[in-house]
Amino acid sequence: MKIKKICIIALIIVLISSLATSCFAVTEATEATNNSKITKEQLNEKFQELKDNDSEIEKIVTGDNVIEVIKNNDKYEIEYEIEEDKITFSIEAEVKQGMSWEEYTKLFGDSTGDASDGNIEDGLAMGYYAVANILGAEYKSAAWYYTLTRIEGYKGKYAKSDKWIIMKDVEGATEVNTGSSEEKVLNTKDFANRTMEYFNSMYKDDIYTYDDSKHCDTYKSITEKKEKTDTSCKLIEKIIINTNADFSKLKVNMDSVLDNGVTEENADYVYTVKVGQKIKFETSKKYSGYNCIGTGIELSEDKNELIATEVGTAKGKIAFGNITKSFYITVEENANNEQLEEITIKIDSDDSKTEDTKIPTTETTSKTETVKNNSDSTTAKTELPKTGTNTIVYITMAIVGIVVVSFIILNKKYKDIK
Repeated sequence: MKIKKICIIALIIVLISSLATSCFAVTEATEATNNSKITKEQLNEKFQELKDNDSEIEKIVTGDNVIEVIKNNDKYEIEYEIEEDKITFSIEAEVKQGMSWEEYTKLFGDSTGDASDGNIEDGLAMGYYAVANILGAEYKSAAWYYTLTRIEGYKGKYAKSDKWIIMKDVEGATEVNTGSSEEKVLNTKDFANRTMEYFNSMYKDDIYTYDDSKHCDTYKSITEKKEKTDTSCKLIEKIIINTNADFSKLKVNMDSVLDNGVTEENADYVYTVKVGQKIKFETSKKYSGYNCIGTGIELSEDKNELIATEVGTAKGKIAFGNITKSFYITVEENANNEQLEEITIKIDSDDSKTEDTKIPTTETTSKTETVKNNSDSTTAKTELPKTGTNTIVYITMAIVGIVVVSFIILNKKYKDIK
């Protein structure tokens, strides 16, 4: 999940407005059990399902009142309390002067460079998804709904927070002219000296609350600062889930909201491949962005290959430098365990050439195609998120950006479990 800039304002408007119609029945959901108390055993089963769909989580252990999560070789705890009509999940974090940017964002998330959820948001989200699934919602529907309402909650939580420009690991940069007296600049290399300044500017009030009573009335969230000193503060974040709510009504069709506009007719590359096959891009340009909707393919770690991982259809865009190309890929089963040859696409980096070569649907034989960049191509209607180490983002947009990115990732994680 890579992000440099997130053009989010218009998307937020669409997302929040879509909540007005977010409660209607879904099919194939787990049978609702609102008339019975949720058990530790049920929670453990659901948390294990969520773990199995998150490659970053190595282990989850469900105790009597604590769920221990080991993620990326780091451990954190989610406390929970089961009552007759509600279940509460809470995570406590201590912020101290001198924390590095990496330590801080491990808790609260990071939208610069390698965008990621923090342990706090990730842990509470898993609690919501687990309970929602026990009480009748599909995981994907729960993820969609929860993410949209969290965006709404964040709008209020950070309305008073300062605006920051984050400069990630920029050597020698001490000042930036932002053109605004309201914006603060922070180089992450200096974060240890400004930890509490940054934290207190983001959490100006001692307590924040939000509930989704205007929508499906499924939960309330509380963020509270405790044991405050000049050099440290404890933050307790919790969600209280209403187990009497009708979770079978959670539904928000985000595919239409996030549609990237790529079709089989207008895509630059249209391929039919088989599970296990790879599509490799050869170009002198540096990878700069990726967007995909659907199932069946993944972007390789070195960002120069699309890998067919399962049966499905995926459409999206990939960018190298200032060249953006769209793809529409259908993935079929490799029923006969065929030896699959890699498909290679060569992208011409000469921007002066305007030839637009359409790639026809191909079978699984080896292919090498040369495609010249078309500066007037209709496939590049929207700019892809860019990646890079020296990034500058507005933190107020970034907070919401983290949540949206979380949605996209969780949507992919839970697409196959009901």
